[in-house]
Amino acid sequence: MPSVQDDRKTAAAPGPSSGDLVLRPRRGRLLLLLGVCSTFVALTFLPNIKESEAAVKWGARCFFGLGVLIFALELLPGVSHLRLTPGGFEVRTLFRSGFMRWGDVEEFFPIRMFGAAFVALRFSESCKAMKPGRLVASLLSGGAEGILPDTYGCRVEELAALLEEWRRRHSIAG
Repeated sequence: MPSVQDDRKTAAAPGPSSGDLVLRPRRGRLLLLLGVCSTFVALTFLPNIKESEAAVKWGARCFFGLGVLIFALELLPGVSHLRLTPGGFEVRTLFRSGFMRWGDVEEFFPIRMFGAAFVALRFSESCKAMKPGRLVASLLSGGAEGILPDTYGCRVEELAALLEEWRRRHSIAG
């Protein structure tokens, strides 16, 4: 089983400053999901689908076609990553970025929801994020106020530990 150090070699790229660590989504997983969505789109073109089921056919084409578009975009360089910097972390998904300071987070931890594992976080009291939204998210997820969209080539436990290490080190230093 690879350690976080091994994952950094395969998933990380140097950031713009020497203290940054950039983790990227695993390409194999994206290719698998792209293949699954493409297969379902192709299946809707089979001639044995009755015309009376046209709404279902077009619904499936639109839904899985959107999946094809999203997973194909995710494969492009610079579209998605998790960048760790001494000042905080940036989550970038489909060209949209959000940055949080380490001091805005109280804790990173692994969580299981709907049969899948995620890295979750709790915000610190000093965080200016919407408190009603945080409460609703926490109630729905069993304590998580935010969730990362990917594990970036790491096991969930390893990524949570890595983020906690960066948070502790840079919250104290900053």
